[in-house]
Amino acid sequence: MASILQVEERWRAQVRREGKSIAKTFRTKAQATAWAREIEVAIDDGKNIDKVSVKTLVPAIINHYRKLREESGRPVRAKSTEEYTLKYLSEHFSGTPIEQLPVMWTLS
Repeated sequence: MASILQVEERWRAQVRREGKSIAKTFRTKAQATAWAREIEVAIDDGKNIDKVSVKTLVPAIINHYRKLREESGRPVRAKSTEEYTLKYLSEHFSGTPIEQLPVMWTLS
């Protein structure tokens, strides 16, 4: 069963199955509920819902993050610490698939 929570003026849907979790934020509760049902059905049908491949390169993930921030109306500000950090990470890990990133901590 999905969790639908109001976060300020938006709605967050979260689906948890077999120790995995996927969440997404929406403008309306109806959108969040519909998405959660769609994900639950996909999981029950045995479909792979992971959108990110372990072969995806780090700069692609960073670019996707920037795009999502722009779409949310809160883009990464120019000359901010976040901007410099993202630029550094993108350059430093250029050509590195996310599967090769070191695991820095484990949950216990």
